[in-house]
Amino acid sequence: MTVIILRIRTRRQRTVEIDMELEKGAEVHVKAGDVLVRRGTVHCWINRGKAPCVMAFALIDAKSAVAEGKVLSAFG
Repeated sequence: MTVIILRIRTRRQRTVEIDMELEKGAEVHVKAGDVLVRRGTVHCWINRGKAPCVMAFALIDAKSAVAEGKVLSAFG
């Protein structure tokens, strides 16, 4: 599993934050201005705040990962 967060400072920082929960329960806290790079991780979004959280996504198609001639499952 690879999760990368880049902190980018913006001119108009908002206080909106959201958490991403990964398959095994680990959580990643994401703030306004962050860039998150996921590589096929199973996840869910948790908004613990009172305000809606608006996010933008760029999805890039990729082939399934293969190791030793076997296609790796997205789970586990």
